[in-house]
Amino acid sequence: KTTIINVIKYGTNVETTITIGIGVEKITINDINLLVIDEGGRSRARVFHSFRYRGTSGMIVVIDSADRENIDNLRYELFNIFDEVECQNRSLLVFANKQDLPNAMSLGEIKDRLNLSKLNKNIKWHLQPACAIRNEGLHEGFQCLLSILAILLPPIAAIIKVGCTKHFFLNILLTLLGLLPGCIHALWLVWRSSPAE
Repeated sequence: KTTIINVIKYGTNVETTITIGIGVEKITINDINLLVIDEGGRSRARVFHSFRYRGTSGMIVVIDSADRENIDNLRYELFNIFDEVECQNRSLLVFANKQDLPNAMSLGEIKDRLNLSKLNKNIKWHLQPACAIRNEGLHEGFQCLLSILAILLPPIAAIIKVGCTKHFFLNILLTLLGLLPGCIHALWLVWRSSPAE
């Protein structure tokens, strides 16, 4: 998950260490600023998931496409999060990472294993194949997420299109949930502000 942050921010994969605790990065995609909170997969802060997701509009989940053992855990955690918070006008982007591996699950298998079609009808989701270390599928996934948000949040779409003349914060929590063990999940708070007039 940290690899995705680095590739988006620097344009290339840089050597990373295991995330311990919480790290914060700022990245920009299509003039949208993302404040990325990268949380270590074994962080005790995970128990506060539902509290952090209240009032948010979107989430990003990153899965290891070759990890069949832990995908059921992810499905359980994902449904618990959406069961605990209001699901009105929510978006979900699932990065099916490591699609370059020969034993990677197909998108169809991932969709079925995560039960994406059984999510609340108010949740608009997109499953994006990706290979983070090759920078494949990342920008397409983020662009799709922004398009979904533009539909769910029409006033924001207009501001993104014509430019914002006042400070504006798009308060969206996007979370990268890692698969256990040893994976990283991160919270993504998306915000946008214009230069002062």
